[in-house]
Amino acid sequence: MEKISSRQNPRVKYLAGLHNRKKRKQTGEIILEGPNLIEEAQKTGILFLEVMATEELLQKEKLFSREEVTVVTEEVMAKIAPSRSPQGIVARIKRPVFYWKDLLEAKRLLILDRLQDPGNVGTLIRTAAGAGFDGVVLLGEGADPNQPKALRASAGAIFKIPVTEVPSPEIKQFISELESSFSIYKAEPRGGKNYRQVAFGKKCALILGHETRGVSPELGEIPITSVSIPLTREIESLNVAAAGAILVFGMKS
Repeated sequence: MEKISSRQNPRVKYLAGLHNRKKRKQTGEIILEGPNLIEEAQKTGILFLEVMATEELLQKEKLFSREEVTVVTEEVMAKIAPSRSPQGIVARIKRPVFYWKDLLEAKRLLILDRLQDPGNVGTLIRTAAGAGFDGVVLLGEGADPNQPKALRASAGAIFKIPVTEVPSPEIKQFISELESSFSIYKAEPRGGKNYRQVAFGKKCALILGHETRGVSPELGEIPITSVSIPLTREIESLNVAAAGAILVFGMKS
């Protein structure tokens, strides 16, 4: 069983490099950290390219045989683990790739318009998967769904539902094609139709906008029905992940 103790080892440096979003996009690879997330990925049959763990973790968890794992010291784990408090095991995988054109045959889509908080993105991916949606589409330069915080917040759901990103130059084309076959709705804190009174179509998409600026003005050029959650006690709005959960399950019913 191989053991790595040097933080300058080329494999260690490569894994540490995947903390960078640009490097993840270039290689198509991401890092999973922690036994819970890795176990969820195992259940989906994802191919693990590399697994590194500390001796202490291997004594507690039996996720892999010792022949499948490279043992590293605590110091090395501190360099390759994305979190500040390493959980003792990381795995390198090829991230699942989906294209937005493949999702146009779906019945229920959740669209995230430039959300910036990776925790919100991961939570909403988990919500969409739990509600039986067919996919999640991220528009523009928002948070990376493969960022460690987003992966943790998704609790493995990112491996169970198609997730794709639409770069800014392709947004108009995506929305145009979406409009041809989907009923499109956007969440608004106030002024939209009460979501409980909306008869959602058989093929529909819900757009959730930026945490503070809402849905981008450029999306206002197409026919979109605004929906709102009736709030009481002068509460201006809900966190986007909380509002998204209410609306997603409202559309499901």
